[in-house]
Amino acid sequence: FRDFHIRAKGANYRTADSPEKVQAYYRKVLAQYGDVIECRGKLAVGTPSKSSAGLSCGDDGFSVSESTKPPDLELKAGGEIHQHIVAIKRNSEGTKFGLAALDLPNVENVGKASN
Repeated sequence: FRDFHIRAKGANYRTADSPEKVQAYYRKVLAQYGDVIECRGKLAVGTPSKSSAGLSCGDDGFSVSESTKPPDLELKAGGEIHQHIVAIKRNSEGTKFGLAALDLPNVENVGKASN
């Protein structure tokens, strides 16, 4: 697709740890990519509600959930083009969580270099 490139990396895991423990750990890990926002659905919980790079809870770059049921919460960091997402869901054994790293195309710049 010429200048149109998408890179996505994802993985799903299960742990006996509580969702709160998983959330606390990944909040620290994601901080290396900028502001960490917490989302329940498309709504931000707490502050910041949008990262300094412009990422919001409404930016659905990719679903990291292994089923059609939405996660209990998502942590997001980065911007609209480079996103890091952790989706966390409580289950009977502890917690299921998914990790994703996305590099999405900047649609404003696609094709400009070849013109």
